[in-house]
Amino acid sequence: MILYVKKYQQGNRILYVDPNDPAGRARYKAYNDSLALYNAGQEKLKFWRNNPTATNVELNKNQSEIDKNFDYYGAHARLGYPHIIDMVPVGAGDALRNIPLYKKPVERVKYKPNPEIVDKQQQLIDAGYNIGKADGVWGKKSEEAWQDLQSKKQSEPVKTPAETLPQKQETTKVKMPIEPYIKYSQDAPGPAKYWYVNPQKGTATPINKNVATTTYKNLEIVNTPYKNN
Repeated sequence: MILYVKKYQQGNRILYVDPNDPAGRARYKAYNDSLALYNAGQEKLKFWRNNPTATNVELNKNQSEIDKNFDYYGAHARLGYPHIIDMVPVGAGDALRNIPLYKKPVERVKYKPNPEIVDKQQQLIDAGYNIGKADGVWGKKSEEAWQDLQSKKQSEPVKTPAETLPQKQETTKVKMPIEPYIKYSQDAPGPAKYWYVNPQKGTATPINKNVATTTYKNLEIVNTPYKNN
């Protein structure tokens, strides 16, 4: 479908076409071919005016370069029989020739990409597919990448409701070293009421009061019921 959205810019009409529509692409190519023929004729005429004494060899060389740059013969073939508005004679003697001039296209033609196509291409680019720019032109690369992306989405396992809920993260508890201490208990067996407890070794050694207040004076005395552990 050709999008007949016309604007006026610098006195020239602009016709916007869909790059994915065959009719739109044909209109766009025809415009560019017509513009190429017009520009090729103007460049040849410009060279002769700037070089009025150019030889036949120089004119042939210049003409070949211009034809190549503007794809002159390709554009001419695609357009069939484009309309020539004038034949301008240039050169002299054996260098004499006529330069065909073509009419400049009045209506410029530009692509107007479909936003949905551009969005799809951007999804492919974000997913890591190398399809070039999101220009709205849906070509072979875009189609193959889109089919591959849809295939991967369909093959992904379906998660259960429980799997979709945020999972509780388990924290690792770090055991801190426990310092030795003196435990005092009135119901401890035997005469010893003070015990030197070393949690790291899992030992409890009976000590007398004097030793507890001198040798172990910097340790904490814990007044708890005695347990034979």
